[in-house]
Amino acid sequence: VDLHSLSHHNTPAMKRMHRWAVIIILFLSMWLSAINNVLPLGYQVPPEYHSMILALPLWFVVLFGSYSLGTIGYNLMTFPSCDEAAKELRKEMEQAKADLRKRGLQIS
Repeated sequence: VDLHSLSHHNTPAMKRMHRWAVIIILFLSMWLSAINNVLPLGYQVPPEYHSMILALPLWFVVLFGSYSLGTIGYNLMTFPSCDEAAKELRKEMEQAKADLRKRGLQIS
């Protein structure tokens, strides 16, 4: 196996994905062991907590969705405005329109 061909798997995005995969696998293994009462040192989950344990994945999905929406909202509110780049883009658009008009294309 050529290790250099695998170097694209060492990107920050892949590291984050691996971290999330490990967290999910750990959670699912603990959750399944709690549901099936296969816990270390013979610990037994009290019956009144069983329904709460069954709902944990749903709560984690809700929490993850809330976190994601909050993160997206925060990033949108703090998104930097690039006034100079916008002016340059408008100037380039006007130049392109003028060039197209010279070539006989009608632009509104």
